[in-house]
Amino acid sequence: MPKQSGQYTRKLSCLLDQNLQFQPVILSVDQIKEYELAFSRFDRNNDGTISLQELNHVLRSIGLKPSDAELLSMITAVDKDKDGVLSKAEFIKLMSRQHNPVVTPLDQVEAVFRSFDADGNGFISEKELSTVLCRFEDISEEQVKDITREITGNQEATSSSIDRGQFMRAFAKDNNKDSF
Repeated sequence: MPKQSGQYTRKLSCLLDQNLQFQPVILSVDQIKEYELAFSRFDRNNDGTISLQELNHVLRSIGLKPSDAELLSMITAVDKDKDGVLSKAEFIKLMSRQHNPVVTPLDQVEAVFRSFDADGNGFISEKELSTVLCRFEDISEEQVKDITREITGNQEATSSSIDRGQFMRAFAKDNNKDSF
């Protein structure tokens, strides 16, 4: 039975969009130690939290001059327990957001490609695709072949791999898809 063109890639695209929104920031051990040390220095009253005033002092010490509204917004964005102050973990999360470069959608799609490409050969085999997709839902071997055919544009193939350019063109939200 013929499948509606694009049916699987649209579904896969939705799954990728949902998961890209929650990409964690990865910090090195040295970065975490640096943020912990900064937390200790700026927790002036040693209560294990950083208040709005203490955060203002932290940011001014690194050359930033946020308004009270900006400070409140920063705290609100990471204040999990909604107590109006930052714990050490919340402070580290805030600082990592402030010091890490913005990740573009293309960077995210590239990262997803690398996560599918388990052997790192620059191609996603049907086995690699199946392994990742099975984490989300049950998927048949025929559905994996259909997805591969949709992405590669090779409707004749009985077995195929997806290269980086094909994957990027299929899932990148950028207007410059053709540059891959």
